[in-house]
Amino acid sequence: ATLSDSVSAYLDVKADACARLANAACERVYYDSIATLLTKRPLSGAGEAGMLMELALAQSALGHASESRRTLDRLFALQRRTAARSDGTGGLDASVIAGTYARLGQPDSAVSWLERSLSKGNGGYTPKFLAINPKLRMLHGTPEFEEFLRAHSH
Repeated sequence: ATLSDSVSAYLDVKADACARLANAACERVYYDSIATLLTKRPLSGAGEAGMLMELALAQSALGHASESRRTLDRLFALQRRTAARSDGTGGLDASVIAGTYARLGQPDSAVSWLERSLSKGNGGYTPKFLAINPKLRMLHGTPEFEEFLRAHSH
């Protein structure tokens, strides 16, 4: 398996499964594994944006806010250089970015990201799926997320 497969198709999926079970300790183990695999490793090439997204999410889940923000800055700088869409959301997974912002205590940024991404179809997500997405569980009950869900409940 490639690094990308190990992170995205295995560790991230396992972290989501733990989140669905409300098992924070289990979730933390998988995010720690993601951070360990991706930290201090040269990330470049076609999968760089995906790995930076996963790293930022893992860092935020582990409580490493400043590192997560630096990784997001690096990701968005990469997107500005390479993305075809002018707002930089192209190709990024809305649930991962919003989940990162949620863990950083920024529900307004998380929902703003979801709004921009939803209108562009990024990730193919529907509001119904976002309502149950385990990466967004920290947004549940926040006024911003609840308003987002109400606004898109049609």
